[in-house]
Amino acid sequence: MYLLFLDESGTHGSAPVFVLGGLAVHEFDVPHLQKRIEGQLTYRLADLGQDARNFEIHAKELKSGSGNWAAIPINTRLKILGALYRSLVTYKPVTAVFPCALFAAVVDGSYHDREERAYDLVLNKFDEVLDRLYHQHGQRHTGLVVHDRRVVDTPLRSRAGTQAAAQNMERRIQEWTADWQEVASKVGILHNLSHVPLFADSKATRLVQLADLVCWALWRHYSKDPP
Repeated sequence: MYLLFLDESGTHGSAPVFVLGGLAVHEFDVPHLQKRIEGQLTYRLADLGQDARNFEIHAKELKSGSGNWAAIPINTRLKILGALYRSLVTYKPVTAVFPCALFAAVVDGSYHDREERAYDLVLNKFDEVLDRLYHQHGQRHTGLVVHDRRVVDTPLRSRAGTQAAAQNMERRIQEWTADWQEVASKVGILHNLSHVPLFADSKATRLVQLADLVCWALWRHYSKDPP
């Protein structure tokens, strides 16, 4: 089985682009990559008397020093950010013929169906990779998508409505996926997904947090965020 960990950027209405991105990892690699990321955090934070388990990887917070990261000096935060990106791009899989892969779609914010377009593309490209692995190596892999839950970042008085909208979008994504497993979308039909996307708290796994790094890099490039 391959697991595709996804996150989003640009979900607010005024965003210039919508970004969907993440990484696909073979099931054998999940514990190894997670251990590698945890080790990078522990190595940098232990000398400061900090427990890495108390720190969630969010690239924007690492860069700006917000949240729990406010207690960490900027030079340490930037070293951690660089080390995490290097760990992601240099990771060598347990089985060489089953590599890790990055997936992303960036859709102009002017499209009313930007989320649907992005999911259609990313899920079909993931499905194509699973097909390719089967034809190359004769071994069928199913895919499972694990997605970060949408974060509600609004004033308390409007939070309930925003939370309901976030949950509604999660259901819509699951409905799109179920439909695309039966009838071809604009891109194609999904043959290899074992289930609709599952939404989880990013605190539960470092690999969902790595998906945030993928999205943040693309967001900074395509939204023209200042360095």
